Parts: sequence; structure tokens; C-alpha cells
Amino acid sequence: MICKNCGTNNKEGVTYCAYCGKALNDNDYIYSEQTPQHSGDSKNLMKIIAIVVSICLVLGGSFILLKESVFSEDVSIEDVVVDGEYEMEGDTYVFGVNKTVIIEPKINSSSDKLDLSYKLDDSSIANVVKLNNKCSIVGLKEQGTNLNIYDGDKILKVLKISFKDDSKSKSATNGNSSSSTVKNKTTTRNNSSTKNNSSSKNNDTTQSSSSSIPLDDITYFMSGYFNDYVDAMNYGDFSIISGELTTGGNAYNQYEKSIPHAYEKGITISLRGFDKVSAKKVSNGVYSITYTVDWEIYNPEEETYRLQREYADYIVKQSGSSYKLDRLENWEILSKQYI
Repeated sequence: MICKNCGTNNKEGVTYCAYCGKALNDNDYIYSEQTPQHSGDSKNLMKIIAIVVSICLVLGGSFILLKESVFSEDVSIEDVVVDGEYEMEGDTYVFGVNKTVIIEPKINSSSDKLDLSYKLDDSSIANVVKLNNKCSIVGLKEQGTNLNIYDGDKILKVLKISFKDDSKSKSATNGNSSSSTVKNKTTTRNNSSTKNNSSSKNNDTTQSSSSSIPLDDITYFMSGYFNDYVDAMNYGDFSIISGELTTGGNAYNQYEKSIPHAYEKGITISLRGFDKVSAKKVSNGVYSITYTVDWEIYNPEEETYRLQREYADYIVKQSGSSYKLDRLENWEILSKQYI
């Protein structure tokens, strides 16, 4: 019989506990001798369970790592296809400044969910616009850099690229043939405008001699304007270009509204190239310089990507020692090519 007070196992029939002396009540201690339970058994069981769980976690993690290393998709770029003019100097792709090329990687992967990204080591050398898993590049200056192609955080390929300004090396024949049609259109417009103007203004609208036009300064200004216009459109920031426009002029009023609106739609553009057709003096300090401009325009709402050639007479006003764009005249789209 077990004492309720101290737990001593006493002989059957005794009245008091042989160890603590407490009275033993037969009604309370009618159960037979039992082996006491030890807390150590429970602790050992918990240790065993913890060890088994730890082993399962380790094995599970090892399996995941093994699966990722052995069974994961091995993505690589075998080659790239370049749509546009370029030269190879060793392993370097050489493109023209202000000329756009499209780079399309040839991907070795069975997955159709890849989302490639592109980054230049020096972003000041060119503008890069992502087009799904392709990209377009427009060189801004004569210099070289690396184009890194990423899949997430992993670099799949590094292309050595460089840009050179080959506009001076173009033959006169090529230059004339590329703009002969536009020159004819310019002549037609000038004739029609002459009919609407008084004879006193005829001398202003005719082609002036190059000596009376600060052509180098104006073309330098227009080159900066075109590139800043691209940044203003792609960043939705009118202030990038506002200082190059006459305050209150048609160009100022139009771009102040259209640039944020185009940015909200997600439209991105890049400059493929531009060619000066003619230049003339309109009045004292006011000049008209005619360009054909090639743009690349991506519209996510319409899901379209197009090459667009435009024609316009850009009216430029002298402002102290600098120039500002006032408005566009005779603007029209010459061609569209959807890709």
C-alpha cells in the first residue's frame, strides 16, 4: 500500500507509514503497487521527436537545393541578332551616333516567361528602350561601353558596343538621294506660302546664303533639342525641354500638355536619326530649319511599336547668344512602319 503523503510503498494491512508515520486510510489506498512514472522518459521522447523533425528539415532543404541546381531551367543566350547598320571591330559592335538599332537575343530556354532587362555600364553614351525581350539603342556620342543583358539578377551576356559619328563621311550623293523628295515638298510649300504673303516678304522666305545664317550654332542647338525631347517624353518631365522653347510659343503650349499625357499612357520613344534638309532666314533673328526625323515609338495601350519618319520646318528664334524653338510649321508624317 502506497502512502499518499510521501509515496512510500508499505506492506498491506499496516496502519501507519513506515517512513513518514502518517496514518494510512484503507479507503484511500486500495490500489495495488504501481511503478512510478519518471519525467525523464517524457524528455527523452521530446528529444527524439526534435531530432526527427530536424533531420526532415535538413533533408527537405537539401532536396530543394538539389532540385534547383539539377532540375532548374538553364537559361543562356547563344547569339544576338542586330536589326540595323553596324560594323564589327574585333568583338565590338560599332553603331552610328543618332542611329537606332534593335538587338534581339537568341535565347536557349524552354520557358516562355523570361523577362530580360538591359543596362549600360555608362548610361550617358546611349539611350536604351526595352521592347519585350528585345531592346533598341540610340547612340548619343562617340564612345564605347558594355551592354549587360539580365535575367532577373543574373547576367546572361555582356556585349561590347561602341558608337561613331559617320555623318561627315556620308557621300553627297547619299545625302541628296535621301532628301530629294522632301526638298521637292519644301519648294511646293514655299511657293504656296509666297502666294499668300505680300511681295515685301518674298525675300525673307527665299533660301538665304549660308553666310547670313549661323548654321553651325542652330544645328548644334537642334541636336541638343532632339535628344532632350526624347528624355522629356520618356521621363514625363516637361522641365527638361521647357528652357529650350520660347515661353508662350506654340511649341511650349503644345509640349506642356502632350508630354505628361504621353507619359501617362506609357508611350516611350527613341531617336533613330535626323537629317537637315534646308535652312533659311525668316526675319531678323528668326530662322526656319527643315528636318526629317526618324522616331521609334512604342505605345503599350495599342500594343504597337513603329518606326515613324516626320517632316517639319522648325522655327528657331535667337535669344541673346543662344536659340529657342518657337513652333513647328508644315509638320507631317512621311511614313510609318509597324514592327
